[in-house]
Amino acid sequence: MTFVNISPPYSVDGLCRFLIRRASLYIFYAGVYVIRCMRADIKFLSESFDRFNRECFGGVLPRVRLRISSSVRSLGSLRHPRVMTPSTRPESITLSVSNRLDHPRELMEDTVIHEMIHLYILWMRVPDTSAHGPAFRRMMSAINHRHGRNVTVSHRSAPGEHATDRIVKERLVLITDFEDGIRAVTVCSPVYVGVILGSLPRVHGVKQWRMIRTSDSRFASYRESRTLKFYQPPREGLDDLLADGD
Repeated sequence: MTFVNISPPYSVDGLCRFLIRRASLYIFYAGVYVIRCMRADIKFLSESFDRFNRECFGGVLPRVRLRISSSVRSLGSLRHPRVMTPSTRPESITLSVSNRLDHPRELMEDTVIHEMIHLYILWMRVPDTSAHGPAFRRMMSAINHRHGRNVTVSHRSAPGEHATDRIVKERLVLITDFEDGIRAVTVCSPVYVGVILGSLPRVHGVKQWRMIRTSDSRFASYRESRTLKFYQPPREGLDDLLADGD
């Protein structure tokens, strides 16, 4: 891991002008928010199911069995009898989400909605050609549009992410400490570093920040960002990482 010596008291504006000259970029000020990472628990799953049943499905979905899994194959699943009949009870259907890894809360909520779309199609006997056929995609697009969600067709958790963990790749990681004690990270797209750093002066409550260049696998599951988005992973891991670089 290499620490890039561009943290305060060095001038952010001066650094950004330098990066812009080198990369021919234009600075713009994007909206900034902290994305808190989490692991799902039954309270989160229960509250999310009830909330999205009201907001996205008109309250028509039955309360099925909810379960937290440690699956390494996918973030969510819906298990049900092979043959659905009018006598099928909701308790025979299980909606699960995995708490194997830390993920942004928004992603976990979208995973719950994804499985609830499957439940709607199953329970309401909506014809479809496959698991993610035209009916599923129409509902997904409608929910994304009406409710500002980002539900996708599939999010595999372990095989893809664990395979990514084995790829040695250096990443530019912005680590930001806030006055309220939050420590957040941004995995930066190298081409957009100037844009990201140009947004920092607009962020309220920043105490200090530093940019590191690292090949640590704990950042492999984060997408490289083109704008300033803060993710809040467990503090202990970041403390260890910074201690190793000091």
